[in-house]
Amino acid sequence: MKEYRLWQLVLYPSLQLLSGFAITRRFGWAWDTGFILISLCLLSVLTCAYMLLYTLECILRAAYWEGADHKVLQPVKPIPNLNVYHLEVVKVKQDTERMFCKALLEFENLTESYWLKGSPSKWQSLGGVGRSDFVKCKDRLTRLGALERTNPQATNSPHRIANRRILEHRASHPTPPL
Repeated sequence: MKEYRLWQLVLYPSLQLLSGFAITRRFGWAWDTGFILISLCLLSVLTCAYMLLYTLECILRAAYWEGADHKVLQPVKPIPNLNVYHLEVVKVKQDTERMFCKALLEFENLTESYWLKGSPSKWQSLGGVGRSDFVKCKDRLTRLGALERTNPQATNSPHRIANRRILEHRASHPTPPL
């Protein structure tokens, strides 16, 4: 929509009036030139009124659409209580130890930097939570005899695979609960 400027509101009706006066000046004040002058005066008034009303409409529409949310408001429906029957959803727990054993059978890397770096880390992609969960899994496999430390006297010694058959058994069977 086009808004008219002030110079347009002044110029267009003024040109119509001046053309009517120029015609009467040139041809005199006969009945036909007087009729043309009066017609052009009415035309200039109607042009000015049209331009003012059109500009007012544009301004009001712009003010309305700036303040509105541009969407039809629907009545808000209340959310039904879904826990009417007191149902509980049991969270699915991934067997991270089993998937870890499968991964160790394919690639024998037990370093924390390999399993815990990245976002998401390889440990998180298996369903593990964090470093403490990873350490607990390695300790459990160490107690079962699948893993061992390269130096049993050192607490910071890296792990290595001690018994592949235990890893294969853990990879093929679900882990019993603690």
